[in-house]
Parts: sequence; structure tokens; C-alpha cells
Amino acid sequence: LQLKAANIENLSLVANGSDNYINADIGKSKKIDISGEGNIKIAKVDTTLDTLDASKAKGKVNADLSSATVVKSISGGEGDDTVTIKKLSTNASVDLGKGSDTFAIKSSTPATLAPTLKNVETVDFSTLSGAVTFVGENSDKIEKLTITDGVGADLTFTGMSESDITIQMQNSADKTGNIGNNSQTIRYTDDANVTLKLVNNSSSNITYNDEVQFDTAKSLDIEIKNDKITYQGKIAANEATAVTIDTDSDFPINGSDGNAIELKKVQNLKI
Repeated sequence: LQLKAANIENLSLVANGSDNYINADIGKSKKIDISGEGNIKIAKVDTTLDTLDASKAKGKVNADLSSATVVKSISGGEGDDTVTIKKLSTNASVDLGKGSDTFAIKSSTPATLAPTLKNVETVDFSTLSGAVTFVGENSDKIEKLTITDGVGADLTFTGMSESDITIQMQNSADKTGNIGNNSQTIRYTDDANVTLKLVNNSSSNITYNDEVQFDTAKSLDIEIKNDKITYQGKIAANEATAVTIDTDSDFPINGSDGNAIELKKVQNLKI
């Protein structure tokens, strides 16, 4: 459904039935409210939109807000919600409510992001064209950080409070071949027990190239559970004392310079 309605600033949507799809770029809207029992996908919004309130929604909400210039407030409901943004205000508040929720960030310019995130289990980064620093000190309950189809630019995580965190490199189902590039680095600066997963969502061979650096990780588990994955970047975890590598094939980590995994303090290595 494509809506057009000039001069409406607040748009209220009631999702009935099982699945609903809408383009909500109606003119100059500033806020969208969502309620109802059904699932809803919002594919596009106005550049003027700054607020999404789906706190009364019972079904799954999948909202792409990346066309909004700056988003200030996002609320999710009871379902497994996914919300995608391009730019947040400096004091943005995000609470995705119940369910297993994903907050996806696309950035076209270099940025430092320190949003207040509540009830967000996964934060996803994709198609970055400028270096991004994600500051996690205002966030809670983050379980997984995912990088989809290559990071695109340097990505740094800092101020994270999680004692256990998963970082997952993954691809879209139609993305194959080389993913990422070894001139770009994913860096995690804080103490944690880290699991690094490489996932293949296609049926073809893929090669990940982005480099990964864990400044102070206590332990590192590397999981590559697909024999069509090769890694040709570099993994550095120089403070980790325990490292486990779990693969479903011959060791598929080749490295960009013959030094695929850099470990300086490891005492317990399990392959």
C-alpha cells in the first residue's frame, strides 16, 4: 500500500490480519503510531519523520526509517521487531520492547553513535560508507553485534558493558563471492568473552576479508560452521588467554599477510 496525504504530521496505523506492507512516505509526517495484532512492514518513510511509536503493536514490526533525516525516538512492541535507521539525534532513545529485536544502522557519513538502547538484543551494521564508532555505555541487554555484507568502513565498539558478546559476520542470501576488504577493521575495545561467528546465508562460496581486532578480550571462540566460507582477513586478540576455533571444514582461515590470527597471551588453544 502506498499512502499520499499532504499536511498530515501524525500517522496512525492499525495492523490487522497476518502481514501488512506499506510505503509511508506520505508527505511531511513527523510521527508514526502502530497498533494491532498483525505483522507490518514499513518500506519507506518521509525525510521529516523523527518518531516511531509501536509500543501498542502485538505483531512483528519491520520498519525501514533510513530515509528519515534524523530519528529522535523509537519504541517497539511485543513482537520480534526490526528497525533500520541511517542517522540518530545525539540524545536519541530506542526501546524495542518485548521479543527478540534488531536495531540496524546504516551510515553514509563518519559518525560517533551513543544512543540509549533498551530491549535491543541485536545491533546490525551494513553498507557503512564512513567510519563509525558505536559507544555502548547507554545501552543494555545487547547480545549480538552483526555485520552484514561487509562493514564498508572502519567500525569501532567501545564503552560496552557486556561480559559475553557475539560478533557475527554474515551475508544477505544474494551476496556471494568476496565480502568486505582487509583495509577495513572491526574493532572491539572492551573486556569480554567474545564469540566470533562467520555465517553463510547463501548456497554459494563466500570469502570474508574484513579484519577484526579485540583489544582486551579475555577469551575468543571462533565459529565457522559452513564449508563454503573462507576467511582471508586478520584476527587479533592479543590479551585473550583462551581461544577455541570450531569449523566444519579444513582450517578455512588464510589471512591477508600470512598472519591470520595474532595471539600473544594465549595459554589454552583448542582447535
